[in-house]
Amino acid sequence: MWTFPINTSSSSSTTDSPSPPSITIAKEVEPTACETECVDQQKSLVACVESIRAAKLQQAERSSDGSDDDGDTTSTDTPECLPMAVAAWTKCCEEANLRQHEAQKDHEEVVEGDD
Repeated sequence: MWTFPINTSSSSSTTDSPSPPSITIAKEVEPTACETECVDQQKSLVACVESIRAAKLQQAERSSDGSDDDGDTTSTDTPECLPMAVAAWTKCCEEANLRQHEAQKDHEEVVEGDD
């Protein structure tokens, strides 16, 4: 993954000559533990959201055609897949991040012990 840092520093120079603009350089960052370990859960969540979008689009098309007869589905209904997909992804990310934090902590203790 790549990130572009945002330069928020403003140069307050006392001279009349303006300083050259700073150059923003993209930096490659390591993916998070969640991104690497929870791929299946993320795919399930994305598939659920896509199905919600498709259903809403289909409902909107039926409404514009005047053929929306059932009337029992409202925009506030929560699809069954969403709570379960969010819960699975959240749990996976929490566990992955906890393992990553513990591994970093163990690594730091080993490094300190070598001094």
